[in-house]
Amino acid sequence: MTPDPFSVQSDTSIENVANLMVDKSFHTLPVVDNGKLVGIVGKADILKTLTSGV
Repeated sequence: MTPDPFSVQSDTSIENVANLMVDKSFHTLPVVDNGKLVGIVGKADILKTLTSGV
């Protein structure tokens, strides 16, 4: 396991999440709010969101 993993918050912009994934070669990122895991975002989620025009 990674001792200090990267994570994002639920209010992190989709553009920032996508940039982090590209820059660090991540396929998925945990979403953490107030120290609790609230979800996981993957490349497919990013592509679906960006191509849907949301």
